[in-house]
Amino acid sequence: MQGLGKRVCGTVLVLSLFLGCTSCKKKDKDGRRREVKASDPYFESELIELKLPADATQEVEITNIESVGYQNDKVILNYYIGYKLPEGADPMIDVYDYVQTGTATYDLKGNCVRDQQSTDESGSTVDATCIDKDGNTVALMGILNQNLFKYTTAVVWMNAEGEEIKRVDLDTPWEYDDKMLSSIQILPDGKIVLGGTGYPDYEYYIFDEQGKFISNVFSTDHRSISGEIFIQDGKYYALTTPGEDDESGSFYVISEIDMSTGEIKKGKDAKGIRSTQSIIVTEDGIYSSTSQGISKYNMSTDTMEEVLDWNQTDVDRTILDSIKCYPKNQDEFHVIIQKHSSSYDKETCYLLNLKRAEKNPHVGQKVLYVGGLEIPESFYEYMYSYNSTPEHELRIETIDYALSEDMTMGNQEAGQDPIDKLYLAILSGEGPDILLNFDGYLQFFDESMLVDLNPYIDGEKGLNRSEFFDNIFRSMEVDGKLYQAPVTFYLQGCMINSDVLHVDRNWTLDDLDQAVRSLPDDEVSLLSPAPCRFLLEKFVGSEVVDYLDYPKKQVNFSSEGMVKALEEAKKYGSPNTKIYYVSAVYGSGTEALSEGILGLVVDNEFFAEDEGYKASMKLYEGMTAMHLTQVWNVAEYNMMKNLLAEKGKLVGCPTFKGEGVTAGSGISLSIVASTKYKDEAWELIRSFYTEEAQRELGESYQMREGGFAMRKTVFDEVCVNTVEKINRVYDRVKKDASRDTDLDDTKYFRADEATLDELHEIVEGVHCSVKIVGSVWDIIGEEAEGYFAGSRSAEDVLKNIDNRARQIVQEK
Repeated sequence: MQGLGKRVCGTVLVLSLFLGCTSCKKKDKDGRRREVKASDPYFESELIELKLPADATQEVEITNIESVGYQNDKVILNYYIGYKLPEGADPMIDVYDYVQTGTATYDLKGNCVRDQQSTDESGSTVDATCIDKDGNTVALMGILNQNLFKYTTAVVWMNAEGEEIKRVDLDTPWEYDDKMLSSIQILPDGKIVLGGTGYPDYEYYIFDEQGKFISNVFSTDHRSISGEIFIQDGKYYALTTPGEDDESGSFYVISEIDMSTGEIKKGKDAKGIRSTQSIIVTEDGIYSSTSQGISKYNMSTDTMEEVLDWNQTDVDRTILDSIKCYPKNQDEFHVIIQKHSSSYDKETCYLLNLKRAEKNPHVGQKVLYVGGLEIPESFYEYMYSYNSTPEHELRIETIDYALSEDMTMGNQEAGQDPIDKLYLAILSGEGPDILLNFDGYLQFFDESMLVDLNPYIDGEKGLNRSEFFDNIFRSMEVDGKLYQAPVTFYLQGCMINSDVLHVDRNWTLDDLDQAVRSLPDDEVSLLSPAPCRFLLEKFVGSEVVDYLDYPKKQVNFSSEGMVKALEEAKKYGSPNTKIYYVSAVYGSGTEALSEGILGLVVDNEFFAEDEGYKASMKLYEGMTAMHLTQVWNVAEYNMMKNLLAEKGKLVGCPTFKGEGVTAGSGISLSIVASTKYKDEAWELIRSFYTEEAQRELGESYQMREGGFAMRKTVFDEVCVNTVEKINRVYDRVKKDASRDTDLDDTKYFRADEATLDELHEIVEGVHCSVKIVGSVWDIIGEEAEGYFAGSRSAEDVLKNIDNRARQIVQEK
């Protein structure tokens, strides 16, 4: 996403969590905790927003946390605040008069005990801050010589009252303006380490405690430091990551640093570390606080040893974007959280205080285990609300199979496919009670694996089908059985330019050929360059179930439909294209202006060479006739309609039979056949269909979030509210764009009053759902490459696919 370009820093968006649970040892014996006991670990939590010291007389438009740290029960952060310009102000000239930067210090109750503005009366600036081992604030400053009007670099120590207690002038081998320094670290032995922007990587510089320059930090094999330098057993270390030219295969490495020369030595693979966003070094070891929980790294065994699982507290995990943990002891932790707003123009910092409780407050609740695949924020938001309600008899605990220890970044070569891992866990009786978001994976759709939910829906404690989009339920069935309950859903198909393509929603591959022949010669291309393999998957679509039967362990890809799909994918695909740009470039004004609704970026020189941007501009200018896409909400539907030269119409992807627009689950839930808690699992699933839950899960208007609500009244309510929001934002932006140059290249669109009726027609016409065949599709893609290259016939390729796919389904 394109923001305002006013010092908005990126952050790692944590989309899912991995929370471990103890597996049962035998199929007939469940050794997991099934009821919460008073002695079970639980941490009381206190979440405090660290409010920036903004000017109350001005309207805040942008906030950004430059850096944040913790030491001796203090939180210190460097901040940036951008205020709204008054009427008549010149945004190119006056903007600097409405900016505030500085360093704020907070106590553990969130009180701002000191605020130091970056520029004082002398003109000196604060470039970075940290806290030393004695709890003093240390500032890296640019000191202005007012006679020469020239800056020099110094490090200044200040006590709790803000009084200067020490100053060291740095003997830098560069002029102040030649480097953009943004971090400082004071090592226990007094050495000073500065960090700043360099090319091609972030650079570090070492000074002794008197300020004498020692060296810059470098690596002969192009590795880069990630995080801070730390001392272990008298030696200096840092976590390093590979540069672009590194071919060692190692990702995270613990490397020793020679502080006399700055050289990063050959290091030891640290496969146990999965993220460096939150590495903290304390006197008793290295801690990592990630979206999984809090762990301590054991250097001798190269393992992460869990010290706190987020299941052991009730925290809204949707705020856990970027987190750092500072353990006080095994019973008390302080966690710093940085969270961006939906449009990335506001960043908030929180302090989360965790303290071990004497007794678990959820004693007596039954525990249901939910196994997910990239669990979305919307589920965690609902889970937090559900688990925090003491009246509930159940408590949810989760495990995300997409983030299992073997499948983490940098370690895939040792990993097992998460789908296969879950499949085997279920077969062995060690699977969860409920599956989350395994919709479409055909190998699970069997009564030996999952429960048919239709009897529950139609039972005494079921759902009234007339209150929901029952055709969406039916589209998810396999052989008349519903193995997954879609809680929310999205639509998949093609957005076409209705001025140049005149087709029905359920058009076929033959219709595609006829439509292409009617395109204006040499004026309009069919679609953006797309890999043949990608198109093949779309042209086969949900009809893959005609060629693959897991329960019967049969395959039949040698068919007329597959031959046709291969021919069309080769005809319209681009063999040398590796990526299909499925998203345009979106942007927004400030949160207050846009309310999170995105606009389409147009006429922007910054993106001129970006392939995705060029593809989106051809769509908008009417030079490309169709766009393969998914639609998750009303805002996205309105954007996609207008992306196609403001003449968009949503139809299905063309397939052999003409499947039409298909549905996929935004959130889906299934009951594992082997669980002894089927009725309890259904009670939990049914709770997701109340009006309140549906509204909470279906309210999102962000791209690729939430999905449409299954309950019709909520669907209509959300649609109407979102249309009103879209048009309110459009009117506001149109009014404000004349004085805000950041909006000149972002185009907003009004939502047509017929939007709700259009969506109802599309949704109620869905009769097929997205189907996923996992490793079988990998085989199809691999074999098809020979046909696309012209070296093999379609018949030969399909014969090989049959042989290889048959082996897989017979092993399942």
